[in-house]
Amino acid sequence: MILEPNVPKSVRNWAACQVSIRCLETVIALLSAGKPTCLGELWRLKQLGREKFISQVAEPELRRLKRRVRRYRAAAGAIESRYEPQKHLLGKREFLELIGSTLHFTTRHKEKFLTLQSCSSDGERICCGSHDGGIDPLDLLSFGFGRA
Repeated sequence: MILEPNVPKSVRNWAACQVSIRCLETVIALLSAGKPTCLGELWRLKQLGREKFISQVAEPELRRLKRRVRRYRAAAGAIESRYEPQKHLLGKREFLELIGSTLHFTTRHKEKFLTLQSCSSDGERICCGSHDGGIDPLDLLSFGFGRA
C-alpha cells in the first residue's frame, strides 16, 4: 500500500528541525572528541599523519555547528509554541504497523518512494533500503507521516 503525507507542513518543519539538531549534536560530539565525522576527514587526517583533530582546526567548525543548532532550536521552539507537534508522533504499535508499506513523499521537488521492510531488534527503528541505520517516528514525521 502506498501512503501519502498526512500532517501539516509546520509539523513536518518542526520534525525536520529536531532531526537536524540530533544529527548536528552527533557531529559536534565527534569533533569535540577529536574524531573525524566522515571517511573523507579520516582519510585527510591519515594523509597528514595525525590521529585526532587539532583544537585550532576543529574550533571554527564547532562554533559554526553550534550556531546552526541554536537556529534550529529557535525555529523548532517557535513552531512548538503555536502548534503541538508531539501529538502527531506515531506510537510504537502504529509505527510497527507501517512495515510493508511504501511511503510516497516529495523532498526538494523530487518524488521519493521508501519501502519499510523490517524493524530493528529492539523495535525502535524500521529498516529500509536507503537509510542505513533505519528510521524512527521522528524521521517519519519529518517526511510528513504521523497521526492526523
